[in-house]
Amino acid sequence: MAEEDMDLSFESSSEESSQEEREVPLTPKKPSGLPSINIPKKFVRISVENLDQLLEKRDPGLIIIDVRDSDYEGGHIPTSINIPYEDFEFSVGDLIDKYANFPYVVFTCMYGQLRSASCAQTYLKRLNERKLKGDNVFVLSGGFHEYLTKNHNDPDLLEGYVPSFYSQDFVHVNDSNVQTVRPGSV
Repeated sequence: MAEEDMDLSFESSSEESSQEEREVPLTPKKPSGLPSINIPKKFVRISVENLDQLLEKRDPGLIIIDVRDSDYEGGHIPTSINIPYEDFEFSVGDLIDKYANFPYVVFTCMYGQLRSASCAQTYLKRLNERKLKGDNVFVLSGGFHEYLTKNHNDPDLLEGYVPSFYSQDFVHVNDSNVQTVRPGSV
C-alpha cells in the first residue's frame, strides 16, 4: 500500500492547537493512598487502525513504547519496547536520545488513559526542555485493550499472545480493578 493511499488521520486530545496545556484531573481507580494527578492533554491520539497501517508497512520511523507493568505479560504489539511505568522516569532521557527524530513515537498502556498519557506528557516535557518539537508523539486510543480486541485473531499483529491471560472481554488477569459491562446489561 502506497503511503499516499493511507488515511493517517489522528484525533487530537486537545480542542485547541495552542501551546497552552489543559489539565484534566484523574483519580486512581484503586485506593492506594496516592493523590490525584493532573495530566495536561497536549498529545495526539492515534487509532488502532492507523497504527495497524504503520505496522503493516513496517515503517522504520515507528517506535511503540508500551508502559504496562505486569499486564504486559501475555501479549504485546510487534516491535514495541516495554518500559514499565514505574521505570519510565529513569529511561525518558535515553528514549529521547534514541527516538526524538522518529516520525511516530507511540505510547500505549492497557487502556490508553493514565499510564501512557502520563508518560507521553513526561516525554513531551523533556523534549520541550531540550527545545525539541513534540509533534511526533502519540497515545494509542483505547490502549492495548482496544488493540487486542481488534487484532486478537491476527498473529502478524500480536507477539507473545497468551489467550489464557485475558477474559472473554480481553481484560487482563492482573487487571482486577476493571469491571466490564456488556451492552444491554445495564
